[in-house]
Order: sequence, then C-alpha cells, then structure tokens
Amino acid sequence: MKAKRWAGVIAGLLGAMLIGTAHANIPSVPDELYEALKLDREKATPKEVYEAVVKRYKDPEQG
Repeated sequence: MKAKRWAGVIAGLLGAMLIGTAHANIPSVPDELYEALKLDREKATPKEVYEAVVKRYKDPEQG
C-alpha cells in the first residue's frame, strides 16, 4: 500500500517538473513586439522594453 502511494507521489512530482519546464519554454512576450520596437530579445532589459513600449504608445505617428 505504501509503495503505491510513494509511486503516485513520485509520478506527481515528475509530472509537475515536466509541466514547469514546458511552461518555461513558452515566451510571454511575442517576437513581433521586439521586432516592432527594434530591440534584441536576448539583450533587452525589462526597463528598456517598457520604455520602448511607452515611447511607441505616445508617438503620434504610430496612431
């Protein structure tokens, strides 16, 4: 009985780890945003992205 319980616990932990790694590979910001802002995805800091978005939002030429 205890062996089945431990097997279930281990399977649950492994499943949670697998879901965590799969979720980490999903980007939260689309590549198109970085392309539109002319930023390098690997080098841009969150502050730089924010400032670029605000600048583009307030730009009258962008609509």
